[in-house]
Amino acid sequence: MIKFNKIVVVCTGNICRSPMAEALLKAKLPFNSISSAGLDVLNNDLDGQDAADNAQQISKKFGYDLSLHRAKQLTSSMAEEHDLILVMTQSQLDQIAVRFPGCAGKAFLIGQWIGVSTIQDPLHSNLASFNACFLQLEKAIESWEIKLRALSKQPKDSGQRHPIKASEHR
Repeated sequence: MIKFNKIVVVCTGNICRSPMAEALLKAKLPFNSISSAGLDVLNNDLDGQDAADNAQQISKKFGYDLSLHRAKQLTSSMAEEHDLILVMTQSQLDQIAVRFPGCAGKAFLIGQWIGVSTIQDPLHSNLASFNACFLQLEKAIESWEIKLRALSKQPKDSGQRHPIKASEHR
């Protein structure tokens, strides 16, 4: 039985997509340790910043609270200690492979099970863009929930179970 107990969701600045995805994953997989981080938090001077206002507003609309979220940089120790790294784009997947080569095998696109290779960054966009991003993340998280529950044999009320196959990676 494969376990993915510690999951980190990664985007660029850790203020839009990954905090929303973290909240969704925590709700779907309450027995897992879920966190989020960004690849360019320090480069963009975002360390410790709140989630973007629109991310907070849309998340609240769907019943999630991001008020305590603070942006943090993905570090090598953080990448190494997690069992699964979910990223928003192919470019971020490539960056993980370069920055943390020992972690490349546990990094996946968050949208891969729904056929989406890029979850667009809604930063500096309107509320409708954040809403669309949230809904896309919700679909992606639901597909990951099915995969992860199947691998760990956690019960699920409904849905077909599909384990992750090495051939499906990236």
